[in-house]
Amino acid sequence: MQLSLSAAVVLILGLIAGLTIVHADDLTSGETGVILSASRDGSFQLRRLKADPGDRGEARKTLEITGRDSKILYQWTSPLGATSARWSEDSQHLAVNDAPGDQGDQLRVFALDKAGQRVIPIREPDA
Repeated sequence: MQLSLSAAVVLILGLIAGLTIVHADDLTSGETGVILSASRDGSFQLRRLKADPGDRGEARKTLEITGRDSKILYQWTSPLGATSARWSEDSQHLAVNDAPGDQGDQLRVFALDKAGQRVIPIREPDA
């Protein structure tokens, strides 16, 4: 499944215009998970959990996209920093931007399949 150029532009502009931002200071020790954002129709959620430290001891977070039943559909780990999310109007796409300090922005774009409860990565930060 490919994201059209116009849909990609809308998602990126949406990131700029309507951000859901979570800062590293919002994480607390022993935290089990926080819902950062939910799709407009309630079919999906973006959650943040505290992750184990990296190889060099740096603080990290785990981000996951879950279905309506909280089943994990897609998960990744990144360094602490602000996270912004923007859902498309029809709840079929999600853009997530991590800004882990000195490592620059890390934009991810996903297609969401409500019927199959699947998440299809369209763009990864190294793409």
